[in-house]
Amino acid sequence: MDEYQNSGDLIGKKRTNLVIVLASLGSLLALSNWFVVQENHRLRGEVDSLEAFQHTPVGVKLPPLRGKGLDGQDVSISFPAGSQETLVFAFSPSCGHCKETWPAWLELARGCRSKRVVFANVGGQLSEFLKEHRVGDGVLLAHVDPASVLEYHFHATPITLLVTPDGWSKNVWRGEIPAARLEEVKKDVGWRQ
Repeated sequence: MDEYQNSGDLIGKKRTNLVIVLASLGSLLALSNWFVVQENHRLRGEVDSLEAFQHTPVGVKLPPLRGKGLDGQDVSISFPAGSQETLVFAFSPSCGHCKETWPAWLELARGCRSKRVVFANVGGQLSEFLKEHRVGDGVLLAHVDPASVLEYHFHATPITLLVTPDGWSKNVWRGEIPAARLEEVKKDVGWRQ
């Protein structure tokens, strides 16, 4: 009988050990799931913050565009602008795509005399850039305030933005405006020769 009792004790100990191992594995699994959930929350926050870096969507109310003029004085492009739409060209002097788009922007500005035209530098030194690239009759924001860069989502350039007189984004063109695309943009902005 001792032999049966010893084997019963051995089976009981094995069962107890098995329960302990399974409970430990369950705890480890629960802990790893908790870490996965926490990591998902963290990554969701990163994705949400990256969404803030998307370009200005069409159909949103925009605040005044603020910055500094070449003379260092504060400049504010505010809305409403009477009955005048505003065409904003956001650029960076070091951006090759902006330099390629510059002639198209000047052509758009010449054909949009009924619109307020704003050239908005969102980063970089202008001194050398302005030796090669003129602004024409447009308003130049030599340095856009960081808050406006965030509000307008000017994170990548070039951006061409058409704003209604009361400050709603009407159309947004991202990237270069090559000759083939220029005709489409001219039509959309109401370009006149």
